[in-house]
Amino acid sequence: MITIDTKKLCDLLADLLETADYRGIHLQTVRGYDGDEPGEVSLLVGTATDGYALGHTWTACSGRLDGAFWPVPDVKAVIAVCKPLAAAHPAHTVDLSMQDRTLVLQETPELFDGGTMLRFDVKDIGDDVAGEVLVKIKRILSGDPLPLPVDADGNPRLDT
Repeated sequence: MITIDTKKLCDLLADLLETADYRGIHLQTVRGYDGDEPGEVSLLVGTATDGYALGHTWTACSGRLDGAFWPVPDVKAVIAVCKPLAAAHPAHTVDLSMQDRTLVLQETPELFDGGTMLRFDVKDIGDDVAGEVLVKIKRILSGDPLPLPVDADGNPRLDT
């Protein structure tokens, strides 16, 4: 389980949606350095790709969360639910935990009565969809020419 500032979570997810395709984004915690703070802290790290561009960002949190792919509609739902909470309470935090393959987002109970809760299924690295994303990330990092991005139906997406 992790506890994270609600506004920072919304900002992280919004940034990752800029490079995510319909498959989703990958999130997990790692230990690392954050700014000028001494020592390592927990970081929620996100990666997304549309097969053409690769997005990566992180923010500080507390605790540990295993890696999983979050579906784009659920990422948008998290932002829609959490943005008003963050606006109403500048110090608002939420807790994220995994129960099997279900992510549970809940207001931090000790601070905000824990009234708001959101649950959705996530995919792990072994899933076919997640594997497709990893192949695309490796291809982007290799420097090989990239194919045209496609939509969920396999049709090429035109430049807009």
